Amino acid sequence: MESNFPSDPCGYVLTFEDGFRIYFAGDTNVFVDMALIGELYEPDLAILPIGGFYTMGPREAAKACQLLGVSRVIPMHWGTFPALPGTPGDLLREIDRRGLATEVIELAPGQSWP
Repeated sequence: MESNFPSDPCGYVLTFEDGFRIYFAGDTNVFVDMALIGELYEPDLAILPIGGFYTMGPREAAKACQLLGVSRVIPMHWGTFPALPGTPGDLLREIDRRGLATEVIELAPGQSWP
């Protein structure tokens, strides 16, 4: 992946009252410290970009799922314009290729989960 916008990775770990944790990656690529986020905060769900131009693509997002150790992922930043070719189906194929048991939750614009 090549980016026209060099920057430092920035994301958030959100912990809810019931203990459920979400890792929101923001506009990042995969980075090795995601393993630390997984180990220290144990997110239940990751929200990861998969567009593949300004952010990570499906291949990198699958690696991020592996590093984070998440059982579920919601892909974001994809399909809004031609420069973002990654799709949830591509992510699922990359997750399967790695032998991960991560569920891909595909949401339509405006749709909520669960």
